[in-house]
Amino acid sequence: MHEHARLALESRVAAAREMFFAQNAAPADLVAKPILRSWDRCRSAGLDERHSLAFDPVGRSRLAECRERHEELRRISEPAAARLAAAVAGARHMVIVTDADGVVVSALGDRSRVSRTLQLLARPGVDLSERAIGTNSMGTALRERLPVAVTAAEHYCRTNAGFVCMAAPLFLPDGRIAGTIDVTGDYDRSAPPLAAPVLGAARAIEIGLFLATQRERLLLQFAWDPGELGGKDAGWLAFDDSGRLTGATSAARHLLGLGDGTIHADFESLFGQSFAAPLRSLGSGSAIRLRTPQGFEFAASLARSGTIAPPLPDGPRPRSAATAMTQRGTAQPHAGAAAGNGVAQTLRQLTSLHAREAVEREAGNKLRAARRLGISRSTLYRLLGSADGA
Repeated sequence: MHEHARLALESRVAAAREMFFAQNAAPADLVAKPILRSWDRCRSAGLDERHSLAFDPVGRSRLAECRERHEELRRISEPAAARLAAAVAGARHMVIVTDADGVVVSALGDRSRVSRTLQLLARPGVDLSERAIGTNSMGTALRERLPVAVTAAEHYCRTNAGFVCMAAPLFLPDGRIAGTIDVTGDYDRSAPPLAAPVLGAARAIEIGLFLATQRERLLLQFAWDPGELGGKDAGWLAFDDSGRLTGATSAARHLLGLGDGTIHADFESLFGQSFAAPLRSLGSGSAIRLRTPQGFEFAASLARSGTIAPPLPDGPRPRSAATAMTQRGTAQPHAGAAAGNGVAQTLRQLTSLHAREAVEREAGNKLRAARRLGISRSTLYRLLGSADGA
């Protein structure tokens, strides 16, 4: 932060605190709205801004309980958190992951370079919610459901005025919050640009949570640019075999203009065409084009959960599900075909035929075919049974 900007920020926050705490007035436009809303919540909860926070030691039983309950979140977040910690290692900052209640799950960084207070704060099991320590990036991001940056005296409690922090919520595919990813450092009269790396880490962790929870699903990733497919900025949607939406990353919600709660939708309502169209591309590794009812176009790719099927090293290109259907004497459905036209195959039959195709490509080896599709052998056998009975 440049000196002029730093002085302006400190002046505005000092004026805001004078109005809020001494005059009981609303300091409109002096601090960001999420900060002011947090101050209001803290005061309504009876929290004293002069209260000295101790960050009490965490007992062994509580620490063990925290680790056991959040092992999956810790494991999934660790790669992105470690990369983020390496990026801020020279800036006297710690990377903190919390659960949905604001309790620290993991903390990474060089503790020898940060203050004693930050060392105490950044420990698994410590409660960093708003109700416990007032306005802070992690607790406030959980309440606001938005990324939040808090600098120095923007913290509600004076004890925390020595920190600068930035946190982003981590959303589960159903819209609930799993926790936060945060960078907190000792405020040395500077405020490094933390938004981009924190938001990047949050998107990477969300994809990990998405993939871990959407097993046995059809996964659609999409983006404005085909070159973004496979990256953390692409949106991810999960569907069951009938095309019903079962999960979405926050990037997908933003790209499609969806809310942050539970979404009751299916593929056709989102993209204005039958789910049969992307199913025909399943496992091909090639991008397809999708258009929303509003007219926005995206590049997309569909794969079974577990893995994106790699292209065969050599040999002919695999037949599509549509080709297989035509060879069996069945009329080929098109993108706008209605499910009840009496001729088109059901979506489950399309999936079953794709399973048979995968077995053929693996020369009859069902174990390798299941791995290619990213499903269990029992699911593969069930799909093959559906194909035989189609």
